[in-house]
Amino acid sequence: MAGVDARCRGHRPRAVERVVRVRALLGARGAGPGVGGLRGAAGASDGRSDQGIGSLSHLPRGWEELRLDEATEVILGQAPPGAAYNRERNGLPLFQGKAEFGVFYPEPRVWTTDASKIAEIGDVLLSVRAPVGPTNLAPTRCAIGRGLAALRPRNGMSSRYLLYVMRRTAGQLSDEATGTTFAAVSGKTIRAHRIPVAPVEEQERIVAAIEEEFSHIDVAGSLLTSIDRRLKSLRQSAIDNALAGEFVQLKDLLAEPLRNGHSARATSNGTGVRTLTLTAVTQGDFSERNTKLTTANPATVRDLWLRPGDILIERSNTPDLVGTARMYRGPEDFAIFPDLLIRVRISDAADPRYVELALQSTQLRRYFKENAQGISGSMPKISQPTIERAAIPVPSITRQSELVANAESNATTLHNLGDALEGARRRKEALRSSILAAAFTGRLAA
Repeated sequence: MAGVDARCRGHRPRAVERVVRVRALLGARGAGPGVGGLRGAAGASDGRSDQGIGSLSHLPRGWEELRLDEATEVILGQAPPGAAYNRERNGLPLFQGKAEFGVFYPEPRVWTTDASKIAEIGDVLLSVRAPVGPTNLAPTRCAIGRGLAALRPRNGMSSRYLLYVMRRTAGQLSDEATGTTFAAVSGKTIRAHRIPVAPVEEQERIVAAIEEEFSHIDVAGSLLTSIDRRLKSLRQSAIDNALAGEFVQLKDLLAEPLRNGHSARATSNGTGVRTLTLTAVTQGDFSERNTKLTTANPATVRDLWLRPGDILIERSNTPDLVGTARMYRGPEDFAIFPDLLIRVRISDAADPRYVELALQSTQLRRYFKENAQGISGSMPKISQPTIERAAIPVPSITRQSELVANAESNATTLHNLGDALEGARRRKEALRSSILAAAFTGRLAA
């Protein structure tokens, strides 16, 4: 294990240094001369009207506050006939919602030969349902489905100016959404949405100032992405290097046979048998939010109540997640587990914490993926015999405890770095919103 500790110690200063560098980059943007007064706006990350948007008295001289149907032509999307869809690039690309969006431009997945509603190149594409508010620019002439609206600038308005102003005011539009299953906004609400409009001759200057500030934030964003990849690699290395000993099959370490869970319909009256969701294992979070109350018969599931030390393995999920294993660390008899999970109870021959590490190793993750049935489908499955044959290196119990302690120490350090990384990421998004707030109250390019 000393080699593992040395490996992690060798990279900790570099990772910390990168996080500190990101903080410095982001802090500099908050205090820079181009973004004067942004510290008071840094919390405005959702595009709401706390910076005066929506009130003419706060707009610079010469600006107007206009309804969207005054500033743009609003085109509501409509789904083409189903028979007109294709993936052979025949006809126009069809964009249907945020799922196809990139940073600025969407990526086509399907095409249509019978477009009902059309957006032109440079139109702002607005997601109008689940979720409401995200935007992109039409990269070419394209068809739009019901999940989008196209906003076509009038009176010489810059497409990029409109894109950024919609990103700044998206929170207001989202607040107007209705619907219990899928939030959506009506055409009437979209048309009545109000935006600040600068004189045409100022719009390009405002866009240039926004993009200049964003370029510095993007540098920090690229560094964050690099750090994130490195942390994931270090986490996996810490697990892989925490294993030692002679290989045995998992079936030789079992205290009792493997057990599939039980799935039942969710109840709606606040009563029933508490059951974990698959997400609980994927996230390693066994709190109440990753459970549901079900109609399971208590007598049928009496042997499925979990106790600390139980290991749960996802017997079905996406190819990358099938075989995911987590040890349950919650209270005894808090919940049962669903049919998509298999419970592993370990005998006194092994420490379940060590077995959890082994099941999370690169070697066994690859083993489960390669032995899953139906791997070409979206939800491949692994069987109990496949799990029983999993080969695990097993040292003495004393050595297992030492290896687990060292792995947990490394995991704590990496978790702290992850928290610092997430804090930097939140700061980055807050600054981006602050820049937009300044831009559309005349404080950025003044």
